[in-house]
Amino acid sequence: MALEVKGYGASIVVEEEEFSVTANNSAGKGALGADRIDLTYEEITGYNLKTAGVLTNGALTLGTDLGKAVVHFLKKQNDAFAEVAALLDEQGVQTDQGVTSMKSYSPKIEAFKEKAAIEEAALAEASAAKAEAKQAEKLAKDGEKICPDCAETIKAAARKCRFCGYEFA
Repeated sequence: MALEVKGYGASIVVEEEEFSVTANNSAGKGALGADRIDLTYEEITGYNLKTAGVLTNGALTLGTDLGKAVVHFLKKQNDAFAEVAALLDEQGVQTDQGVTSMKSYSPKIEAFKEKAAIEEAALAEASAAKAEAKQAEKLAKDGEKICPDCAETIKAAARKCRFCGYEFA
């Protein structure tokens, strides 16, 4: 059974295995750092619930490895957000005052990490190709080549590898 709570600028849907926060307007998007955030309970590193008062809004701050997501709410919604906090407690998510000082959640960080991993792999591949080309150039200079089948060094003029019998075209 899902619990749905509408905050000031964002809504929360708490399900058995997932926690979703959706921005309802531009203020909500600014507080979240995204239009929608879907998290498993394991991805939530901590939370902080500040109840609303007569002159101040309440705030539920969720901490993740990518930053914090904040949902603001009005005084009349204190009970609903307390229920959300109780569900987080049930799932083993710890209360953490430090999440309020975290930087805002940013899906850009995740995209940046993915791009960096792709670039790192491409760089490693280019580096390996460059080293292979350099080695082939050195071998050609010395009148040698590498057998593609067994990787042994043989004479450049050889038509057949003396180690494995591979026949060159």
